[in-house]
Amino acid sequence: MHKSKRPISRPKKIEKRGPGRPRRTPQSGEDLRLKAQQRVREAAEKRNGISTLDVDEFVHKIGGITGKHKFTREEMVEIRQRVDLLYQKFVTDKQEVEAEANATFIDTARQAAALKGVMTSTKQMSKEEWAKEHGLRANLKHRKPGPPKKKKRQYGT
Repeated sequence: MHKSKRPISRPKKIEKRGPGRPRRTPQSGEDLRLKAQQRVREAAEKRNGISTLDVDEFVHKIGGITGKHKFTREEMVEIRQRVDLLYQKFVTDKQEVEAEANATFIDTARQAAALKGVMTSTKQMSKEEWAKEHGLRANLKHRKPGPPKKKKRQYGT
């Protein structure tokens, strides 16, 4: 009546993934923000045809616009967007070039500061320190410390 107590062999249970998307590796907020900005920039460039645009010709065309030219609102918006995108691209390219050029100088300055033993402050300056450092009054209103100069009267009485 009683059978042997041998364990019953069952097939191994296959792990199901479960509903929903697979889990992604966590990313930092800064990385996500940079990727989003890059996607927005690429979409705007694609929408306005910046990648196929001849920049010199476009700049010459924009430089030739005078007050006599009549544009519709849509044309003005399109021109403004293209100019803004080209300017933003120019500025970011300049910043990258400057960062590369200044990298060696910044490293050298940090090494020199470390050799001299000069400790730079990492906390934010107070308003009074800022004013003293930049030659302003304590209330940050006027350029030079001391009383303001007397103004000459334009109309003598």
